[in-house]
Amino acid sequence: MAHRDVSGGPSHGLRTAELEQLVKALRGRIYVEKNQADGFLSVEDLSEIGVARISVGPELYKAAMLSYQKAAAELLEGQ
Repeated sequence: MAHRDVSGGPSHGLRTAELEQLVKALRGRIYVEKNQADGFLSVEDLSEIGVARISVGPELYKAAMLSYQKAAAELLEGQ
């Protein structure tokens, strides 16, 4: 069965109750991209709502790139 991509979250116009309705209507076959910024649902919240898949790839990439930039800046500064 296909999963449905749902864009949004509390900071993007999709309220928790609306996500819960989608999960119920699609029998959980949706996935969301996790956002670490304030105002977004936690992995625990999304799991409790019943989404089928929570993608963390973009957030892991952002964290890795920030660490890479910090390390590069420190090298360039001679630390």
